[in-house]
Amino acid sequence: HTATARTDSLAMVDRMGDRLAHVHLADGKGSAKDEHLVPGRGDQPCAELLERLARTSFDGHVVIEVNTRRAMSSAEREADLAE
Repeated sequence: HTATARTDSLAMVDRMGDRLAHVHLADGKGSAKDEHLVPGRGDQPCAELLERLARTSFDGHVVIEVNTRRAMSSAEREADLAE
């Protein structure tokens, strides 16, 4: 929810350090409504955050939440999820 809260997710990861056990990853553009965009389609540093976790001893869980309600067909939904 860092996009909605307009907080720095990378700084949060740094502050949490080895206490971080779970990441709920979703992209967004800062709308008051959670957007849950495909990572890379919003303004959040999703790739950089995952790269930062990979460089540490993080051994927790990462859950990616993607909203596919705007997909007009099953094929479009599957393409969004495959991306």
